[in-house]
Amino acid sequence: MFLAIIPARSGSKRIKNKNLQKINNKPLIYYSIKQSLKSKFISETIVLTDSKEIKKKSLEYGANVPFLRPKKISLDKTLMLDTIQYALNKLNIYENKKIKYIVLLPVTSPLRTTKDIDGCCKKILKNSKADSLVTTYKIEESHHLSKIMYQKKNRYLQRIKFDNSKSFFVRNGPAVLITKKLKVKKYLLGGNIINYIMPFERSIDINYKKDLEMARLLMK
Repeated sequence: MFLAIIPARSGSKRIKNKNLQKINNKPLIYYSIKQSLKSKFISETIVLTDSKEIKKKSLEYGANVPFLRPKKISLDKTLMLDTIQYALNKLNIYENKKIKYIVLLPVTSPLRTTKDIDGCCKKILKNSKADSLVTTYKIEESHHLSKIMYQKKNRYLQRIKFDNSKSFFVRNGPAVLITKKLKVKKYLLGGNIINYIMPFERSIDINYKKDLEMARLLMK
């Protein structure tokens, strides 16, 4: 019912060969594959990569790599939606009646757990009206919206309008993004969106070297 897709393109600029950077002597991509394969809900785990080296490692860890991503969907400016749509079309997933949901598992969230993945799957299954689910964490006091200001064209600061009666959440990467298969023809995150709240400590999203070093410390 759930198909997991792990995007892992080779051309990261901020961190060279990011998906193969080591944490505890394992490449970063290992953690997403391991978490997905242990899930009680995910029936297949696919890695989308343009790298032969990443493909080799992914197959070694048990994921399926049905093809190498062509250059046209492996560029810096390539939208993730375009990449996922390309893969689903190429693999005839839209015609596969067994697959109901697409689970996106970014490599940049190594502190996510299989329990988180299964919790997300359970939650969207219980809400038939939900079109997509995204992992979040609650806004901490230090990042509260009431403290955020923006600079206007005249360079004076302006407070944002804030409604204290509302709850606010931050997407943590996201660590997990689930979308109804047929909705992926339009969007990855849209329609009726629900969230799965993760603790801030496990919501790290590796985009810079400092994030990688923090993950290494937290995962010792």
